[in-house]
Amino acid sequence: MNHSTFGLYDPARDHSDCGVGFLTRLDGTPSHDVIRKGDEALRAIPHRGGKSAEGVGDGAGVSVDLSVEFFGALTRTP
Repeated sequence: MNHSTFGLYDPARDHSDCGVGFLTRLDGTPSHDVIRKGDEALRAIPHRGGKSAEGVGDGAGVSVDLSVEFFGALTRTP
């Protein structure tokens, strides 16, 4: 594929990345199972979540949405 420079895109810096995964429940019900499946997904691709010999990670992980009420309960704030 032949790309040309456009806006901020620079074809000289183009490279392949492994992408993003997305897990959710269609009914919106909070469930620990979603976190468990996310952990499974990260471990299924060993080059993600890896660490160098120095112990530095590559930033792979899980993002979760914490409601104000839940976060307040954790931090004991009204």
